[in-house]
Amino acid sequence: MKGYRFYLEYPYKSKHVRGAKHEGNVLALLLDENNQPMKHLCASGYCFDCVHAMFAYPNSGVCSGSCDAEYLREYGKRISEAKAREIHPTLFVVLDMDHSREESY
Repeated sequence: MKGYRFYLEYPYKSKHVRGAKHEGNVLALLLDENNQPMKHLCASGYCFDCVHAMFAYPNSGVCSGSCDAEYLREYGKRISEAKAREIHPTLFVVLDMDHSREESY
């Protein structure tokens, strides 16, 4: 899917622990026309525009927001779209709807 980069979310910096369990949610960074994350300045430096889980339970509902680069380094692991679809299908209800709308213009 063009326009997004996917990250699996882990609680408590646990992605660094072998065999750590993830939250069952995926964060999707929005990409610009050059395939770079859309970012803006925030208190911690740069923040990335994204679609992410609203709650910490698996396959949570989603909303738009932002996350900082440090959060991604500590709590995120980049994954493929196929893996993201498997882990967080609710996210793709929203992303697929948005993508199909853009193609109809």
